[in-house]
Amino acid sequence: MFLKKVHVKNFRGLQDVVLEFNQSLSPSVFPVGSLNGGGKSTLLQLIFILLRCASDPAKHHYIQNILRLDLGDVGDQEREVLHCIINHQNEDVDLRFIIASQKISGQRLDSFYALEETRESLNQDFGTEISPEVIHRYIMELRGLIEKTENIGSFIGSPQEQDIKDFSKGLQSLFDKNSWSEKLFDARRLVLKISRFNALSQQDSLSMMQTLKALLEQLENLEFDFSELLGQYINFSKSVALARAALGKKGYRYITQLSDQHLLFCKTLDSESTLKLISEYIYLAFPLTQFALFLKEEILHQAVESNTRIEAYIEALESARRDIGSFYTYDLFSSRQLMEIVHRYIEKDTEYGLASNDYGDSLIKFKEEIDRFFIDKKIVLDRESVKFVFKETNKRISIHELSHGEIKKFSIYVWLKYIETKDAIVLMDEVEAGFHPDWQYSIIHDLLEWSDNNQFILATHSYDLCNAVTPAHVNEIEPRLNSKRQDSQEN
Repeated sequence: MFLKKVHVKNFRGLQDVVLEFNQSLSPSVFPVGSLNGGGKSTLLQLIFILLRCASDPAKHHYIQNILRLDLGDVGDQEREVLHCIINHQNEDVDLRFIIASQKISGQRLDSFYALEETRESLNQDFGTEISPEVIHRYIMELRGLIEKTENIGSFIGSPQEQDIKDFSKGLQSLFDKNSWSEKLFDARRLVLKISRFNALSQQDSLSMMQTLKALLEQLENLEFDFSELLGQYINFSKSVALARAALGKKGYRYITQLSDQHLLFCKTLDSESTLKLISEYIYLAFPLTQFALFLKEEILHQAVESNTRIEAYIEALESARRDIGSFYTYDLFSSRQLMEIVHRYIEKDTEYGLASNDYGDSLIKFKEEIDRFFIDKKIVLDRESVKFVFKETNKRISIHELSHGEIKKFSIYVWLKYIETKDAIVLMDEVEAGFHPDWQYSIIHDLLEWSDNNQFILATHSYDLCNAVTPAHVNEIEPRLNSKRQDSQEN
């Protein structure tokens, strides 16, 4: 998988940004340079979120979050947000992510909005646990209870009282799964009244019969409303299916609704399976100090406005990491990941030993590799922990005593070993921050050594990092980087 071209016409601070990456160049590491404020971080997150999340409806809310930052008035026009060309197995995949409002390629989009509005009404009023069939089942059961109670006379006895309470308990449990709905309020109130019934007198029994009949009327009304709403949903679904089929013939794939006036499409001639495959080969790493624009806007605002809310931001980021996968904030070292790598190699060597007469050597090679990682320190591993020891004095230190640059560099190494990816597109933001200039220069070759045939795209404001490859490797966006010579002349 290789990202050959990126074009962002207009998104936030990015104006007509074109990046081109030559697949024939070696090494496959491509700096994207600019001074601070050029929008590099936004660009990487935009590429990652659209490519990673477009094929999975469960992740579409992350697309909605980042694109809602800059929707604008589209009118009856089509607005291209991102154009990517990705080479896979010597064939180019052309992807254009387009925002539309009223129509796209001559196709009206009203049914898309109507379908989503009806879906929201169904979920809000009835939730996912309630259907017309479920309500109808309770209606039939309630009718049977009323008929049975009327046949036995004017007084409700203990057996009938227990049947009524069992019925109300089941209905109460169903309603509790959607307790916020105003549509169910009156029915819930009647069920609660029934659950408190005690057959102490004939008057109590008469009151109960009236309540049961009132509940029956409520359920019949709910069944009617639900069936009517569901009928609308089915009709709109058919209209959307026809629209999607017509658009599909022209290469437009519907992705998600961004607002009540904006829809997102992807124009491509490739299949859904290709989009899914691309999503599995895109990765993002960025510093914890760089806000994740794909989180909810209120979370971002709260984190900026109050230090006490930063914990909520971190929790939201961790939740997104679990949902999305494939992204990493490399400011913190994960000993858990390192231990999982160790256990993975132990298992691999054991499997090799079971299949042959020799035990595998992948763990030994890994230990030799990490022993060479630091100049003056060595890493001691056991099955549960990692320790750092000075080579000369044999003095043991904790991870917290390493320098910021050492921790960051080692954490990147561990992450790349942990994800074990091959032939992937790895987007990295400010990878050089916290590194000595020598490390900024050498990180390019380190990344290649630590991974297997991946393409790295590095957003940077380091002239040293850009200077570590040929000018043909480097893309620049405004405001452009100055060379050290230019900086010294200006100062």
